[in-house]
This record gives sequence, structure tokens and C-alpha cells, in this order.
Amino acid sequence: MSERRAEDGLQTREQMLAGITAATTEAADGWIEWAGENGFGPVPPETEVVVRVRDGYEHEPMTSGFWAGDGSAEQSNWLSSDEDYDIIAYRVVSA
Repeated sequence: MSERRAEDGLQTREQMLAGITAATTEAADGWIEWAGENGFGPVPPETEVVVRVRDGYEHEPMTSGFWAGDGSAEQSNWLSSDEDYDIIAYRVVSA
């Protein structure tokens, strides 16, 4: 996997891995709130997650990359666009 450059406003692999560590230690119930700061999500694209979208629906486990698309507002559920399908919380299933 190529590293995303911080100067481009994207996370490095180390930052994403730190996100997994934070995700697995911060929430006792496993759900982590997500504010939609970036279109690539908080964990590496191969990480399996369950997501909760703004309308309250909880999707079956999929990879983080599935939800990211190309990272753009048009393609990514990770990037907040005030739509019902925006991801508002996630739970790591497998890293």
C-alpha cells in the first residue's frame, strides 16, 4: 500500500494505524463516533468495520475502503455531507 502524504492533507499509514489503536481502546462498547473529517476514514482501507449512518442504520461488516470510494465527497460515505448515508460511527471488526 502506498503511503498517503500528510502535506496533501491525507493520513500516513502510521497515522491510520494509530487510529486503529485508538479505536480499539477508546470505546468500551466498540462504537467510535465519526465526524467525517476526511474521505478516507479513520482506519486503513483493508480494515473490516461495521458502520452506523446518520439515519441510524447499522450496516453489515465491510472494509473501510469500501466506504471510502475514491475519497471524494461524491464517492465517500466517510466524508460528512449532511446526508442520511453519512457515516457517524464505526466499530472495528478486524484489523
